[in-house]
Amino acid sequence: MRRRVFLFALLLLAFFLLARGRATAQAPGYVGSEKCAQCHGAKYESYQGTWHAKILRPARDDTVLGDFTSTDPDLTFSRADVGYVVGGQFSQRYLTRIDGELYVLPAQWNVTTGEWVAYHAEDWTGRPYVKPLCWLSHDRL
Repeated sequence: MRRRVFLFALLLLAFFLLARGRATAQAPGYVGSEKCAQCHGAKYESYQGTWHAKILRPARDDTVLGDFTSTDPDLTFSRADVGYVVGGQFSQRYLTRIDGELYVLPAQWNVTTGEWVAYHAEDWTGRPYVKPLCWLSHDRL
């Protein structure tokens, strides 16, 4: 009986250590949707044809649509503050990182009208960005 308990405890410990090692191996950061294509090719191809593929992207010159040279009073942050963009079909919001958490900055760019609009300007630092469920399955941002 003691031997069975010992073997069970040993197996449980091995499972815990393997699971912990696997979780650590998955923590390098956001890997991009291209990585998903390796295992989920057909779903990736279908996904690329939708706006969902463009909802969240790293902020680069080709992904940021807002006019950061504007003197609009709703624009209270700079392009340098932007780490990620959310959206872009009708409006685009901008994410920044504060103490390891992502937050939506207090203005969004209205793509249709070409103007800045305040977005939770009074409480944006109290509203961490809630990540979509698809991020939680394979990558970490």
